[in-house]
Amino acid sequence: MWDRLLCNNLMTFLYIADVPMGQVPVLEIDGKQYHQSRAIGRFIAKKGNLYGSDDFEAMEIDATIDSMDDIRLGKNIAN
Repeated sequence: MWDRLLCNNLMTFLYIADVPMGQVPVLEIDGKQYHQSRAIGRFIAKKGNLYGSDDFEAMEIDATIDSMDDIRLGKNIAN
């Protein structure tokens, strides 16, 4: 068991050392790595035409995403 645990920890350490900011998720395009989950989500939504039909809809989407993050952060502070 300990050998698997050590191996898993070493593999995790080696993987994290190879990604920006030492965090996941990471999106890699043409060998370049991009990080930050909200930035990745927005990029994918824009590429897939899922980001609203105009700037006002995009702003409402951004506000909803940011509000969910505020709620999540508030919950962590309360615990």
